Amino acid sequence: AGVASKQQNAVDDLIFNVDESLRNLVNTLDTALNAGDSIAQSAKASSRRLRSLQEVESFDEWKAVVQNEVQGLLKSVQSYAEVSRDIHETYCAEIETMRDRLDEAQVAAKTDALTRLPNRTGHEFYLHAAIAKATEGTTFALALLDLNGFKKINDDLGHAAGDAALIAFSKMVKDVV
Repeated sequence: AGVASKQQNAVDDLIFNVDESLRNLVNTLDTALNAGDSIAQSAKASSRRLRSLQEVESFDEWKAVVQNEVQGLLKSVQSYAEVSRDIHETYCAEIETMRDRLDEAQVAAKTDALTRLPNRTGHEFYLHAAIAKATEGTTFALALLDLNGFKKINDDLGHAAGDAALIAFSKMVKDVV
């Protein structure tokens, strides 16, 4: 029960981390929307000020107002471009983190936490993959192993000894296969 609990905790942690990454992506998108709203508001204000140019009395004054508005809009656009780059980098980094965490979750879901060998889900996955390849002409071998007397180790020596025996056995299997 301890090993299953540890494996469940590991999967729960991975799910929590993926959820955290999704929340970070939502926050990043909120930042992008706010930056877009900011530039839109800046453009609207500039447009209002430019409409009032009909009240300007000289060409030089008109030219100065237009240059000022262009400079203001340019600053807004540059600011938005910087925020957009930051958002893009954050977004890409979070997606990469999510991919890594999902890969870890897939491995954890298919692997026994104690032995690091495939668990039942992993065996089914690998068996179905092998069968699919066999239909294409690839051959494969299937070996079933039984640990005779394993229950006696657990009963006589305790679960810690049983775990140690499973770990030692799994190492031998990994070395051979």
